[in-house]
Amino acid sequence: MAWLWEKLRWWLECSGREGELVDLAEVMLGNGPGSEDDLARMVELDRAASFVLFADGAIADFLHERGAILPDDEHNLLVQWALSGHSVYEVGDLRSGEGMTLRDLRSGERYEVNERRGSRVLQAGDLVLAHPVFDGDGYQLVGGIQPLPLAARDAAMAALDAEADADVLAELIGELRAPPARVNREGEPIVICEAAYAASDEAALSRRLDVLLERGEPGRWEEWVEVDGQRVLRASVSLSDGELQLVANSRERFERLLKRLAPILAGRERIATRELPQSELVRGAAARDAVPEDDPPPEVAEALARFIADAEERWVDEPVPALGGLTPRQAADDPTRREQLVALLHEFDRQRPPAGAASFDAGRLRARLGLDGAPG
Repeated sequence: MAWLWEKLRWWLECSGREGELVDLAEVMLGNGPGSEDDLARMVELDRAASFVLFADGAIADFLHERGAILPDDEHNLLVQWALSGHSVYEVGDLRSGEGMTLRDLRSGERYEVNERRGSRVLQAGDLVLAHPVFDGDGYQLVGGIQPLPLAARDAAMAALDAEADADVLAELIGELRAPPARVNREGEPIVICEAAYAASDEAALSRRLDVLLERGEPGRWEEWVEVDGQRVLRASVSLSDGELQLVANSRERFERLLKRLAPILAGRERIATRELPQSELVRGAAARDAVPEDDPPPEVAEALARFIADAEERWVDEPVPALGGLTPRQAADDPTRREQLVALLHEFDRQRPPAGAASFDAGRLRARLGLDGAPG
């Protein structure tokens, strides 16, 4: 199997496609963690090769050029491989360190796959993009195995049904690995915007800020807005040591704050300004998550638990895109969506929030939805 794959890779390189493989690998790696990792790059080059061979049909060119000089057993295997391709699979039974059962969600077929590494890290119920091929005795995977979140399942299946080429499949994987698009409660992309102005007239400035904004802690003023019946902090202003500092978590909020404070900012020297985009926020969060945090005080933990419980209660009756726009409660009662709901709760089980962070409890959600007996 490994020797046959080496022949295919060698042929791709000799036929001038190596640059194409590198470009596809870069799309899949993006600028995320691991993009400078040689092992990650090698895995993506193998995945890129499988896309070019099977999604773009280059394996037919290989058979045309080299098929006549291949040993019969290798030729017969490659003819079978050429008739197959990637699909979306649900992981079934696992034999740790040996293999797993994969169910093709598009055809319903099941494959017993020999796979050492994947069988150790995956769990039953996971969704993956993969390509099992016959090896003369059983099945193995070519081009690696890509876990898929439930939210990406329908898009991946639609792309495969439309016979997506290598470029489309690489972009799909690159999008999965991109940092999540974070937005504030008003749906605006999060960008921390800050500015500082000279403020030698603190007493007079303080009186004017009392009129324009809501006073918070000493030396601090805030702008609030109501979103879905809850008060949400839009921006804050602080005044100390001869500086007026403005902070908002989106460009839109920052521009609104500047417009609101225009009467007191006119003619005032701006002494500092900064924007912190999402990419910087993600890197900063990763660094913080690597450092264990102290447990929050009991009163904070209790308030957080109440907040999460209330959010869970609302969530079961809110439309969820991954469930086709149904609410979890509706999906639980709909035989055509119940399986998706079970898979979504399974994803909640797999998520590992940073230390000290709060998250939904999948067990409580199953109980609310009457899915106590559903696999987790």
